[in-house]
Amino acid sequence: MHCRDFLIAEKRACIARLYNDYLVSGGFPEVVKSRDTSLLQEYFRDIIFRDVVTRYSIRNVREIRELALFLASNLSCMSSYKKLKDVISVNSLTTVKNYIGYFEDVYLFFAAGLFDYSLKRQMYNPSKIYCIDHGLSSSIAFRFSRDLGRIMENIVFIELKRRGLEVYYWKDKKGRECDFLIKKGRTLIEAVQVSSNISARDTWDREITGAIVTAEEFGLKEVKILTTEDPGNETVRGIKIHYIPIWQWLSTSIKENGIFQENSSPT
Repeated sequence: MHCRDFLIAEKRACIARLYNDYLVSGGFPEVVKSRDTSLLQEYFRDIIFRDVVTRYSIRNVREIRELALFLASNLSCMSSYKKLKDVISVNSLTTVKNYIGYFEDVYLFFAAGLFDYSLKRQMYNPSKIYCIDHGLSSSIAFRFSRDLGRIMENIVFIELKRRGLEVYYWKDKKGRECDFLIKKGRTLIEAVQVSSNISARDTWDREITGAIVTAEEFGLKEVKILTTEDPGNETVRGIKIHYIPIWQWLSTSIKENGIFQENSSPT
């Protein structure tokens, strides 16, 4: 192996290790440095009581705290305003809408809506909820088991937001779904599917079918499948599929040494 190839391999292995650490603790700098995940619960309390309750003069702290805990426990799940209203036992959908708006204002939770050319249908379909930091959500969630797929989806959503993109999910009438349909300006530019494991045939069929149907519906020529597995490419029904390790996709925003570039091949 040439020296440059060895350095590239070593760099990639280092980034993969850092990604595995990121999966566990999230991305808050002090938590990463100290490895003290108990700090995350302190951050959550500060955000809820200082940034939300105090700033917006919330009278019923129980409601907004229970909503935050529910959202943290159900990352990337579809939730309608009606469902959330029932969860926290309030009488008004407006209250729930306001609370979600407060969370978005303080960069705690974000909602991704269903893409539809009809704004009315967009508004009346459930949204998928994501947290600014998956480590933060895990520290306060009701669930005791880690759902790697949902954590990965949350990571990808937040990175897409960082890149300044407009992000939706899409689902057809048969229930075939694509995790992210990305819009830039007036143009739909990309379909992205996230899967922790596509080795199983049923998982492959579900993820690939959802991505292909989305590409066909919106005239896209290629899709990306972000996964934990090896990179590769194939063409299905005339649509080019790029399989990209999620750590490699995340590193495309890093220009260090020119090793990973935005337009680099997945392979």
